[in-house]
Amino acid sequence: MVRVLVRISNRWRLEHEHGITIQLLDNPGWDITIDLVNYESLLEDIPYILLEKDAEWLGCKLNSSYLNIAGDIRKLSVILKMFKEIIETLDTLKEQNKSFTSNHLNDLMNSNFVR
Repeated sequence: MVRVLVRISNRWRLEHEHGITIQLLDNPGWDITIDLVNYESLLEDIPYILLEKDAEWLGCKLNSSYLNIAGDIRKLSVILKMFKEIIETLDTLKEQNKSFTSNHLNDLMNSNFVR
């Protein structure tokens, strides 16, 4: 399967049925949406969680089909690291037949947000 990453109007996305969208925000910051269709059975809706201190911020929300992570302009590497950690957690939970909860997300956000 061939996938192509394209940029359209400051927006990166993986050209395929499902994928990743990376958008540069004007506040400035980053916003990444990841399709989690392979993990739907493990996910519960988690409303937007925001961590902030001074000009630094990191936000995340989750529903049964996608993950959205956003952060200030310095947080791109943190956002990508969080995405990787969430997928690794989901893979582990899938093997254990357990769900991904708001506690998992809070723990990952707090461990990645440097105050």
